[in-house]
Amino acid sequence: SKALFAISETLSKGIKEEQKEDEIFRLTSAVFESLKIKSPPDWVLNYFFLWFLKLNGVFPSPNFCGGCGTKENLVAFNSDLGGFLCSNCYKREGFFLKSESIAVIKEMLKIHPSQLLEKNEKTFPKDLQNVLYLKIQDFLGSSLKSI
Repeated sequence: SKALFAISETLSKGIKEEQKEDEIFRLTSAVFESLKIKSPPDWVLNYFFLWFLKLNGVFPSPNFCGGCGTKENLVAFNSDLGGFLCSNCYKREGFFLKSESIAVIKEMLKIHPSQLLEKNEKTFPKDLQNVLYLKIQDFLGSSLKSI
């Protein structure tokens, strides 16, 4: 599956020698188990991207605005401006995100990937997928050939 190839490629390009491998190993094992029980691959892949970035310290908190610190009305994402942005700080630079996408990212940071099985009837939000792909490519320094 595309998800397996993308995970494998991310691991081969993104793991550093000095990195704590136990966290990445647990993440990888958990997402493979989630795929094994037939969780939707697009959700599992994006879950993996999110947590891989978080474990590497390059994914900002979705709980407050990277510009002003407010917890209210987050509407966009821009890495250069601190991550997630509220409606006051968003100036049409970066990615506008639907409120559903903000909720999805917060949920994915709280659940085990096996719980993604419940998402079989839902499509992963495209706007959020674009943010995660861009962050992964930035982190790896190149695009993923498997996507």
